[in-house]
Amino acid sequence: MRECRRFSNIGRSTRTRPPVPDATGDRSSCCARREAALGRDQKPFCDIDTLRHRYNGSRIPFSHDPCSSLRNNAPPIRPSHIRSPVAVTPLETSSHDSGKLGVSLANLVEVIVPALDAVRRSASSDRMLTIVEVGAYAGDLTSTLVAWGHINRARVVAIDPDPQPSLVELACREPGIFTLLRDYSPEALLTLGSADCIIVDGDHNYFTVMSELNAAAELASPLSPYPLVMLHDVLWPHGRRDHYADPARIPADYLHPHTPGGELHPDNTGLAHGEGIPYPCPANKEGGDRNGVLTAVEDFIASRDDLVHALIPAFFGLSILWSLQAPYAHELGALVAPLDRHPLLERLEHNRVLHVTESRRLALQLSSRHERLVQLHHRIATLRGSRTYRVARLLARVRHFRRMPDLWRETTVVRAEAS
Repeated sequence: MRECRRFSNIGRSTRTRPPVPDATGDRSSCCARREAALGRDQKPFCDIDTLRHRYNGSRIPFSHDPCSSLRNNAPPIRPSHIRSPVAVTPLETSSHDSGKLGVSLANLVEVIVPALDAVRRSASSDRMLTIVEVGAYAGDLTSTLVAWGHINRARVVAIDPDPQPSLVELACREPGIFTLLRDYSPEALLTLGSADCIIVDGDHNYFTVMSELNAAAELASPLSPYPLVMLHDVLWPHGRRDHYADPARIPADYLHPHTPGGELHPDNTGLAHGEGIPYPCPANKEGGDRNGVLTAVEDFIASRDDLVHALIPAFFGLSILWSLQAPYAHELGALVAPLDRHPLLERLEHNRVLHVTESRRLALQLSSRHERLVQLHHRIATLRGSRTYRVARLLARVRHFRRMPDLWRETTVVRAEAS
């Protein structure tokens, strides 16, 4: 069995899944259908067998050999070859991310927007696209999606049961292109009819994500039998550990033991008491069956043979799922190939979360000690204004005056000896 990688397989159970053959028992026919979906005169963006990553959960070797394109006298594929009509500028999300953890999906806009461009180019120019964002929160990414929709003839639907004021304001400002649904994602998705792209960054637990992926299967559009799906937080801390916004909405069979306010650390599979970042309601243990966002993604694609899964290990991880039958399959594969499970990005992300966790822990510790210091100053100020403190000061002065003759004699002796 291939050695598990640090991020994409952290805490994964050791169970193995047997290969799922084609319905006729012949795997070659399944490969032939995949090649036909991509076009006869168009080579797949990677070898068909490598798409069977769902059998062992290993990485897709899109860019297994970085120099292969150079040896074939072909220019290397880089995401910068695909330009977006929306100018991607440096984002300012610190107002909604006071700890500067990089939690906003807007940090990955340089990948999301070109992926949407690929979808737009494959659709007819007169067709209105539907982009759905689950868990929009304050609208950091939503504002970019709305700007993209104005240029590319697309409407944006945000699903969030508790939106922030800035997101509500955006819905009031853009009523023609942007719709805000104040509901929970699995139920709200089924009311849309169809969708071309679904961006998921909502409740980070196995049951909710699996429900969202199954609901997405019901939203087939004329463009693709399964919409383009992008999921955030597939790495630490939610990749292999559930987090519950409302534990009462999770069935008992899917609910793991959890602790409100539990602290998490990348090097601790349990709860890091006093050494990690506090989360509202995380599961007590990392890993195992039906635990975490990435586990839900892998279990979902294991039941299908028509989907491709790429994972970009940056800013808590971004998983991208798309259908091989989609007309943008080849272009999207070429876009994400250089980034998919790139070991350099994995190491950078691991280093980033370690430093973020440590800095956050120190900041919380400093804040706690500052609060304690303020309390002590307030207590001292209260004592100084009390009658007891004034009496104590008078007694101290009287005691000092009583000792003055002794101190004078000692000083005289010392001066005599010195002379």
